[in-house]
Amino acid sequence: MFVPIDSCRLVDTRPGDANVGPRSSALGPAETLTVDAQELDTACTGVIPTEALSLALNVTSVGATERSFLTIWAGGARPNASSLNPAPGEPPTPNAVTVNLSVDQDFMIYNDAGAVDIIVDVTGYYENHNHDDRYALRSEVQALLEVPPVRQRVVYQSFFNTPGTATPNMTFMRRLGTFTSFGGLVRIEWSSSLWALGDPSDFCNFGIRVNGEASSPTGAGGLNGTEAIVYGSDSARSVSTLDIFLDLPEGTHDLELYYRSNDVPCIDNFGGFQTTAHITETAN
Repeated sequence: MFVPIDSCRLVDTRPGDANVGPRSSALGPAETLTVDAQELDTACTGVIPTEALSLALNVTSVGATERSFLTIWAGGARPNASSLNPAPGEPPTPNAVTVNLSVDQDFMIYNDAGAVDIIVDVTGYYENHNHDDRYALRSEVQALLEVPPVRQRVVYQSFFNTPGTATPNMTFMRRLGTFTSFGGLVRIEWSSSLWALGDPSDFCNFGIRVNGEASSPTGAGGLNGTEAIVYGSDSARSVSTLDIFLDLPEGTHDLELYYRSNDVPCIDNFGGFQTTAHITETAN
């Protein structure tokens, strides 16, 4: 069973004030970092239960010195698979990753070549249902049949070739429209090509507003939302795909996607890559 949480930072290998977790330097070539889901002194400390079986992550690579790939797995034999593909000269690149946890509640991050900094944010975890293996009694089956079935639907909204610019410390809005919820968990998968001209301290920060109020986790710089760290030059092309989870009460709600940057303009739909929002709701 998936349990969404407010996004929390588990790892940031960059040194200085940005550093979070067990390491404060970039991963070198053919180097593996072990990450403990119960790591102390992080925003995730005490949030992830020891019964968690796997984690939903947003993983970002920063400052790669060579073309490389990252593999993220639960330990044991390393799979022949790539979770992220950093390259030099590219802006920090995030990707959504789901990873199982070992019996010790940790997972591994392998870097193939060069040096690269890693940022790991946790957006949720998976745990077992409480159940037994005995056959159900007739009365129990009858009771289950009286429970309304799970309802799920998908609302898909896309924006084509319409760039929007958030000036420094000013918010840019994209209205997703009016959404009538039957009272359930709403997942918004957001993707766009983002760009911000600056240095590693500059970022685009985005989130969802419901009925005019920010409803997603608190991100960097005191802004509501999830931090999508993207910066670079005029030739940068960064495609970000990130998730936001909302518990909406039953009724009609107005949803807006918003984003802003700290010190520099932040542009979505950069280079003609369409901005999309894929909305899924699940409820009993």
